[in-house]
Amino acid sequence: MANKVLWMSGSALTFTALLLSILVSISLPFIKGLDIVRIISETPAGQTVHVKMGIWATCLYIDIGATFCGPKGLGYEVGISTFTPIVETQAITATWTRSFIIHPIATAFIFIAFLTTLSIRSTINIVAFGATLFAVLMELIAIIINVAVFAHTQSVANNANINAVAVTSGGFWLSLVSLVLLIGASVAFYTGRRADSKSSEISSYPLQPKKWTYRFQMV
Repeated sequence: MANKVLWMSGSALTFTALLLSILVSISLPFIKGLDIVRIISETPAGQTVHVKMGIWATCLYIDIGATFCGPKGLGYEVGISTFTPIVETQAITATWTRSFIIHPIATAFIFIAFLTTLSIRSTINIVAFGATLFAVLMELIAIIINVAVFAHTQSVANNANINAVAVTSGGFWLSLVSLVLLIGASVAFYTGRRADSKSSEISSYPLQPKKWTYRFQMV
C-alpha cells in the first residue's frame, strides 16, 4: 500500500512538472508576461521599458501601454542602445537566446518520464525511475543555461552605461520549481522501489513449519 502511495505521489509530481515545463516552453510571445529574463530600463522621458526575453521571441513593453514583439523564431538578437555621450549598441546575440531550445527538449523528456509512471509493473518501475532521473538532468541543464543567459544579459546591461538592470522572470522560476518537483518524484520512485524490493524478499523467504514434540509418560 505504501509503495502504491509513493508511486502515485511521484506520478503526480512528474505531471505537475510537465505542465510547468510546457508553459515555459510556450512562453513569449504566445503567453504574455511569461518570459525567462527581462531588462528593465528608463527612457530619457522617464518612461519605464521592459525588454522581455522568451523562448521564441523578445517583446518590448512600455509603461504607457505600448507593446512590440520581434519576429517569432528560435534565436533572436536583443540590442541595448545608449545615447550619451555617443550612440552605442550592446547586443545579446542569437547564439545566447538560441540556447533556450533546451526547454522544449527537457519538456519532451519529462513527458516520456510521465508516460512511464502510468504503469505499476515492477519492470516499468525501474524504467520510470531512470527516465525521471534523465528528466532531472535535462531540467538541470536548462536551469544552468538560464543562469548563464541571465548573467550575460546583466553584463550587457551594465556595459551599456544606462540605467538598466536584468532580472529573472516567471519562466526562470517555473523551471526551477519543475526541477524541484522532478527531484521529489525521483525520491518517491526510489523509495517505493526499495519498499517493493524488501516486500518481495520477505514474501519469498520460505517459512519453516514449526515442529511440535509430544512426550508421553507411562504411569
